[in-house]
Amino acid sequence: ADLVLTKSNHNDNNNDKSPNSTSANCARSLSGILSVLTECVRKSASSSGAPLEMFAGPIISTCYALLQQQFDEVTREPVEDATESFVVEALHCVGEVARSSCSSGHGEKSPILIEGYRRIHPFIICGIRSDSEEVFAAAIGVFEDFAAVINEDEVQEVMQLLVDVLRSDDVLRDLKPKIFKTLSFIALDHRVGFAPFRDTLVAHAAEASALVSQADFSGDDEDTVDFFFNLYEAIFTFFTGVLQGHKSDPQPLLVKSNGNNDGVPLLEHIVRCTTMLGEKVVRGGSITTPDSVAEALFGTILDIGNVLNQTKSSLGKDDRRHWQTLVLTDQLQSLLPMAPSALPSQLLEMSQMAFDELMMFSR
Repeated sequence: ADLVLTKSNHNDNNNDKSPNSTSANCARSLSGILSVLTECVRKSASSSGAPLEMFAGPIISTCYALLQQQFDEVTREPVEDATESFVVEALHCVGEVARSSCSSGHGEKSPILIEGYRRIHPFIICGIRSDSEEVFAAAIGVFEDFAAVINEDEVQEVMQLLVDVLRSDDVLRDLKPKIFKTLSFIALDHRVGFAPFRDTLVAHAAEASALVSQADFSGDDEDTVDFFFNLYEAIFTFFTGVLQGHKSDPQPLLVKSNGNNDGVPLLEHIVRCTTMLGEKVVRGGSITTPDSVAEALFGTILDIGNVLNQTKSSLGKDDRRHWQTLVLTDQLQSLLPMAPSALPSQLLEMSQMAFDELMMFSR
């Protein structure tokens, strides 16, 4: 970290800003050093050496100082000679500090991480507004890494930006899966901050589900097939975040919405979309579905069953019949393969658990 700042200060004192100057070379060198530092942080989380919390503060301060040099202090726009790879590596590094700290059990209430995110937050906003796919992905990745320590005002500011991005016709295709997965973390950890955007985002996921469920990608190239599977998995993961985020009070999911969902309960959208996409996943023809996608599907169905069983006693006779039709007669349960199957044993176990949960609701 000291080496990074020393080289960075030398870079500031260099007046030659041409592409072949020491400035450009220094930025490449700094990116490399940051990459090494990130890997050191990652490995320290699982080592028996000095605890990560000893270094979390200095590393975050270093990355903050570096990001300050890359953005205008007033406008927060990238400065003229800002280096994209440099910004990405600085964001990756500070994100790894948060992720490793939380995974080692020291992050959730850490004053260092709480204060660290306060300082980094303006650069997350800059990154989400960036035209660069790499900077955008790095920014929402850091936001996800710090999810446990972010306050609701910061959540809502980022949520509004992500909703605007999803609504935009210019959003890059490959970013949508990443956005949906980030939103799942927010739905799970920040129900209050997520709530104002919940209806809109579920409706958007429903719209995306309808579009991709109609796609026939059997003859497409490998990158396109990977994109569809990544998007399927991301939508299932997003639904899981919404469902698990409402475990303590699932009633808002069953109330008819007047917003973008045309009076249809959010849970009904989730059930219908899961059934629609699940058909593509389970009966996808000659293309083998990745295990991670099947796991995400079964997890979503399991959580649907949990919500329905949790609210079963409060449902009237007609409402219960309606939901039983959706999850049983309309074939949601048929997406759950029972043995024998080519699926790994742990996926079969998850499938059985989800099936049992749906059957419990039918009784």
